Amino acid sequence: EIRNCDWSSDVCSSDLAFRMFLNYDGAGNRYGDTWLESTSTDQGQLAVYGSQRSSDGAVTILVINKTGGDLKTGITIQNFMPDKRFAGVYEYNAADLTRIVQQAPAFIDKLTGKGHFGVPDSRISYQFPANSLTLFVVPGHLIPGASNLPGSGKPGSGIQNGPIADRMTGTVPAGVKLPPNN
Repeated sequence: EIRNCDWSSDVCSSDLAFRMFLNYDGAGNRYGDTWLESTSTDQGQLAVYGSQRSSDGAVTILVINKTGGDLKTGITIQNFMPDKRFAGVYEYNAADLTRIVQQAPAFIDKLTGKGHFGVPDSRISYQFPANSLTLFVVPGHLIPGASNLPGSGKPGSGIQNGPIADRMTGTVPAGVKLPPNN
């Protein structure tokens, strides 16, 4: 096994990738324990994975830029009401391969029009650095009734409950979608 390691500090990129899920901020905060159906128009270039934490209701969105260039796009969050106007942002990229770096908060914009249940969708516009992992933490809560929406039925979609995913269901409480690159 070959791992990208900084032998002087014993830090390996594979370890930092796991920390994005288990302790992204060094204070024990984690990626969510309920996975949300998430889609990208090109998962091969910009992959997206969404979840919700049962501890505080925050949605966590991990975006992986698999390309050698920066990509600018927006993330649309459906059926979820953010409690704040900014999302926390944590990133692992070539600028510092030894740690996950907290970035400036990302603005959460309310889109015009109404989504499900008469509540507007939200959007985060962001430029994802080349070959990077970016984690957004969006405090808020599900829109009442959103947990009863059906999933798409696509493989890998739906909810997996609990710290260890032991089952799949067809319901999706919130959706995270990436439109085509801008």
